[in-house]
Amino acid sequence: MAKLAKTLTFKNALIDLNDDSITEFTKDSEIRHSLSESLGTFEGKMVAITIKEESELVEQGEQ
Repeated sequence: MAKLAKTLTFKNALIDLNDDSITEFTKDSEIRHSLSESLGTFEGKMVAITIKEESELVEQGEQ
């Protein structure tokens, strides 16, 4: 059976709920997207949502 998958990916992005925006940071620019418009494309549909935050680990002895 055929399957259609729709994926929305933002990399190196900052979510601002007060401003209803997602801003992606690239080497050369900042790209601002509407949070509600981006998520609105999935309204009324069953979805799986994953949000991931990454940060550098501090070595022992450093802080």
